[in-house]
Amino acid sequence: MQRLPPVARVALLSVLVLAALSPSLQAEFVWDDIDQIVQSEGIRSFDVGSFLGTNVREGIGKGGVNSEAVDIYRPAFSATLAATWGAAGGAASGAFHLVLLLAHLLATLGVWALARVWLGDRESWWPEVAALLFALHPATGGAYLFCSAVSEPLAVAALLGSVLLLDPGAERSGVGWGRAVAAAALFFLSMLFKETPLVAAPFLALWLVRGRGLSATRLAPAGLAAAVYLVLRGRALGGMDAGDGGTAWLDVLHRGPLVAADGLFALVRMGPTGVRHLQSEYVGTSWAVVAVAAGVVVGVGVAAWRVRGRAPLLPLFVALHVATLAPVALVATVEGWGGFGRYLYPAWAFGAIAVAQVGRAAWTRPAGRRIVVAAAVVAVGVGQAQFRRGLNDWSTPEQLALSGIRNAPDVGIHHCWLAHARADAARADGGQPDPAEQLELTSLCYERSPGWLEASMARATALREADRPADALEVLAYKDERFGPGPRSGMLQAVCLMESGRPDDGGDRLLWTLSRAPRDEQLWRLQWEFVHIHPDAAAYRERLRSRAGSDPEIAGIASRLLQLLDAAAPTTAP
Repeated sequence: MQRLPPVARVALLSVLVLAALSPSLQAEFVWDDIDQIVQSEGIRSFDVGSFLGTNVREGIGKGGVNSEAVDIYRPAFSATLAATWGAAGGAASGAFHLVLLLAHLLATLGVWALARVWLGDRESWWPEVAALLFALHPATGGAYLFCSAVSEPLAVAALLGSVLLLDPGAERSGVGWGRAVAAAALFFLSMLFKETPLVAAPFLALWLVRGRGLSATRLAPAGLAAAVYLVLRGRALGGMDAGDGGTAWLDVLHRGPLVAADGLFALVRMGPTGVRHLQSEYVGTSWAVVAVAAGVVVGVGVAAWRVRGRAPLLPLFVALHVATLAPVALVATVEGWGGFGRYLYPAWAFGAIAVAQVGRAAWTRPAGRRIVVAAAVVAVGVGQAQFRRGLNDWSTPEQLALSGIRNAPDVGIHHCWLAHARADAARADGGQPDPAEQLELTSLCYERSPGWLEASMARATALREADRPADALEVLAYKDERFGPGPRSGMLQAVCLMESGRPDDGGDRLLWTLSRAPRDEQLWRLQWEFVHIHPDAAAYRERLRSRAGSDPEIAGIASRLLQLLDAAAPTTAP
């Protein structure tokens, strides 16, 4: 390999990565893909101006009903999904996975190019080792196997390009203002894909100035780019709120050391793959365990600092790992917010180079060579097994749900996911979901994740489909008491009230629900059907007229419904 020119190395590396990850092109849409791609109205028109002014949830839809607790500003990510939709002519999973795979390959080549510069050895095979360690690490699979995670590799690729432009190189010839401005443009683009580069920037800047000899003045354009990004983000978002004041920040302090130590452990043992919900996993962890986790992270940092003479990139990796996972401690306080491997991805881009640097230093001694060979054999064996598992975990909604159950059996969210996945699969085959199985799975979810709103909705839906509407109403009443009423639960309550022999109460609830979601065509169709199955349609019309004149909250909806009934209008939303 020493004799191969750079172009041949890039080609060989690309073939290896694409061949290894080609099975992912057959995977289905999973998890947030349904909201952000399949059912999203926002990505069906390429409106960059709209994306620049809104958060992800408002612009294209964000999976998870609690997602509004943390605002996300990623306009370049939204634009990427919209462009892919347009090029593919719709929600073609293969096309979206191809874009994701190419984005991951671009980030991998960025790691390879940076490794050639930072390792100072363009002829050896260590840059390729770093690139493959990054590209095929199973612990970060959530970033390159899950379509809605495409923001991760694109943000990392742009950030790596920015760092390459700012690096003076071995000759220390200096970086001109043209390169500095180009680097700032890439840095700005990386932040538009995801927020992570912003928290990584101070440590990378310090390394470039102190470790690589960059003139600090050449960072001014990047600083201006960060300021512009923050202004845009501040205008688009209403702030960030992860909970209720001081208690939430105490929770953040509780989660921080756990997620940092957990991430290091996952990188070392190359797992777990699949999905995790960190809030549900960490919520009952004692502060003693948190202290141990903090000690582990500090110990790793001290060890990395002590060997900085032989592996100067190790302290940088540890700093980036802790910094990029700090925001994850915030979202790990939000019930229903999931993910894990994708959070490790940005720092690992630099960690893979650091590990290659350690391997190269050890290779210079006979004993070190034996250690490197043994570590490589173990890594290839374990890594390949975990890598294949990751490909399977992210292939279908059911497999992803099963991966969550495997990773954390006591977290109920994934049992609910499994219920949804099997119900959808049964309907796709022309059948109906098994009521007993749905009750069992949603019961496990309801018992083990009581703080997740979807647990109540799933349990109530399963009870109603099992012909137990009264029990479903009890669950929904508890849900409203804890989380407040909403259109989806209101519609389910209306149906259950009708099926319980309380048509007037069901009608009133449906009117209220319509007042909260007046453009929901499904609600209007349900209301139309309800009028025609009511045991006393004439009396119900009189009730509507009374409500239209006496209840300001639903007067407009009741009046509009009366107009439709009088005109025998079609059953569509106004």
